[in-house]
Amino acid sequence: MARNLPPLERLNAFEAAARLGSFRAAALELNLTPSAISHRIRALEAALGHRLFARFGPTVSLTAEGNRLSAVMRQAMDAMALVWGELQTDVSARGLRVSCAPLFAVEFILKHLAGFEAAYPDIALEIESSHAPSRLNAGECDVAIRLAEQPDPAFDCMPLVTVDAIVVAAPYRISGGRDVDDLMRGPLLAITYMPTAWPTALAAWRMGVPKGTPVLWFDSLETIVRRAEEGAGFGLVPRQLVHDQLANGSLASFPSLAAVPGPTYWLMTRRGETRERKIRAFTTWLERLVRR
Repeated sequence: MARNLPPLERLNAFEAAARLGSFRAAALELNLTPSAISHRIRALEAALGHRLFARFGPTVSLTAEGNRLSAVMRQAMDAMALVWGELQTDVSARGLRVSCAPLFAVEFILKHLAGFEAAYPDIALEIESSHAPSRLNAGECDVAIRLAEQPDPAFDCMPLVTVDAIVVAAPYRISGGRDVDDLMRGPLLAITYMPTAWPTALAAWRMGVPKGTPVLWFDSLETIVRRAEEGAGFGLVPRQLVHDQLANGSLASFPSLAAVPGPTYWLMTRRGETRERKIRAFTTWLERLVRR
């Protein structure tokens, strides 16, 4: 059932005037003019059919009806202030929740987490490794980091790093002959949410792969990296995120194929929340880390 209540700005004006005993003091507190306070209270009285204040020149006092309403308003406002303060305390004590694409989380955050903790000992990071679509609007995280070709218009998006894509495979899958011969054998390991990645890269290399070349589709880059390490095929992956695999020899790249521009990792927040201290601190730290 809908509540039969007057506009809240009128109740707010009444509560302040009743508590402070003055329309002028209420106006100062609410950043309004005394005439605006008087207008709102008169509208409230007209809707009720009762006088709420007895006016004696510049001073006012509550009527019996005004005292009755003031007591209820004071209890309601005190209860709201208490809950509001508790919720603010909960938010300030809660860690910063970051939902991050898995490979980026490992290479750019988890490896350097001690540096963030030393710089910001009062901010606890809660890292969720996920490649699922961002759930920022659902309040399930405070910051999301996702790989995409374009920013999401629903959020404030800051580019972190645009990756270079290279072809990698288990070393024994690269024969040392012509690159196109190896790629023709396939399979090509492709990611579902970037279906044009392989065609774009092949066009940049001026290579054509026969239509019969098998393509295997996966929903995450980390799966492609694992399958490539196992020898399942050829992955087109961000060079910046496979340093360790190239260094330890679990993956090898094609020396004759230059890296091609890939998509961008975006840091996403809800509209206007980049000013929040925890988010601002994390963003500044991550920007410096990525540049380095």
